[in-house]
Amino acid sequence: MKMKRSITSFLFACFAPLALLAQEGGAAVKVTSTLHSDGTQTVLKTDPDSHTAESTLLDAAQKVLQRTVYTLDDQDQFATASVYDGNGKLVFKSVYNRDDHNRLTEQLDSNAADKLLRKLTFEYDNYGKLVRVRTFDPAGNETTPAAKLPNGAHHQH
Repeated sequence: MKMKRSITSFLFACFAPLALLAQEGGAAVKVTSTLHSDGTQTVLKTDPDSHTAESTLLDAAQKVLQRTVYTLDDQDQFATASVYDGNGKLVFKSVYNRDDHNRLTEQLDSNAADKLLRKLTFEYDNYGKLVRVRTFDPAGNETTPAAKLPNGAHHQH
């Protein structure tokens, strides 16, 4: 019997998304692991006490492909992000702005020297459904053509 339980636990851990909680004197630290169809894996660790989260993308051999470090706002949603390549070099940083309904309205991406690379804006209908995403270059010029979404709204690629 003991052997059967071990095999079942092993199979579950290998083939199902994994979520672990660890609590040390404050809110629980949550770790989730998702295995993707291409063999890569994303591990997300969220620590509400420190208002941080870290997402690591690993290849099938467990080599780090990308790491993103987030700061969290008071609602435990992403406020900023720093994205690093597999060698630990900063690729870009993001700042996320939200409206009074706590919906993402703007994403500002900059390089390591804080020079703006692009801006994304997010628009919602009266029901709070995302209906349009627009991308702008540093000069404020829209850089992507509009495409129709299935519900008739516009989306920028």
